[in-house]
Amino acid sequence: MRYRATLMSGLTALLLVGCSTPPALTITVVGMVTLGPFCPVEQVGTPCPIAPGAFADAEVSARQADVEIRTPISPSGDFTLELSAGTWQVTANAGMSCATLTVSHSGPVSIDCDTGIR
Repeated sequence: MRYRATLMSGLTALLLVGCSTPPALTITVVGMVTLGPFCPVEQVGTPCPIAPGAFADAEVSARQADVEIRTPISPSGDFTLELSAGTWQVTANAGMSCATLTVSHSGPVSIDCDTGIR
């Protein structure tokens, strides 16, 4: 009888553990958006400064299937995204065009954007 009680309590604990939902896993993507050029002719060693407000109203977006998450870009080009685990397509809407990255783990990234100035 004692063996049966121990076996039953062990099975009950196993069932409860098996039924619990694991915590949602997340990834943290921190990054920098680079934008340029800002002058028609830039020379090595004398870059044109970033235009004030270059990232005003600009956002980084991450897309996974039909889910999209957006976050603003700081005036210096920095951003942070908290995403659920999985593979995400990350891009920005600064300038004329920006690179799209595939992200599946936490870490730093850099998104290069082109102003179209030549």
